[in-house]
Amino acid sequence: MKTLKTILFWIISFIWGLPLTLYGLVVALGCLIIGKKPQKFHHFVRFEIGVGWGGFEAGPFFFTSKQPSLFTKQHEAGHGIQNIIFGPLMLFVVSIPSALRYWFRKQNTLKKKYVFCSVFLAILTLIGLAFLIPGCIVPAIWAIVIGAIILSYAICLACWLFIKELPQYKNGNYVDYYSIWFENWAYEIGEKYFPSEE
Repeated sequence: MKTLKTILFWIISFIWGLPLTLYGLVVALGCLIIGKKPQKFHHFVRFEIGVGWGGFEAGPFFFTSKQPSLFTKQHEAGHGIQNIIFGPLMLFVVSIPSALRYWFRKQNTLKKKYVFCSVFLAILTLIGLAFLIPGCIVPAIWAIVIGAIILSYAICLACWLFIKELPQYKNGNYVDYYSIWFENWAYEIGEKYFPSEE
């Protein structure tokens, strides 16, 4: 039964969760090339890289700092399950917001948090315009669609960050990392389905 679950997990990861799984495969190959040894955590292949940071998930692969806690492994495994639920939307619904949130939390003042988010959104907007403007000039429908999607996504992220997320940090307030649904849910999934090392 356990083997069947693992096989199904990998099949779904390579079909429905393909975009993030391919990214994970590329990063995993890079890890192998630089001599990192893969380790197993339930259905997942994981690599340990560096020290003093948490981890990130990329489909059935996840990457952590050296000697991660069971808590960290459960959390990243939870994101792996989210990937087979959200599939191609995982990158936009969980991965990018999670990475953004991780990095802006590293900024030690509210002003730096706002600057970090503003720069990221400006770059994303420029990428969208880089597709949209030439697409309108040529005309190329595919470029217009891609540019419009990226710009729409940038607007959604801006609304979330500047209206909901960043104001929570005013006056030096501490905001729990797991206070947002996708981080809390990842941990709950990991704790429920992966309660031990194996």
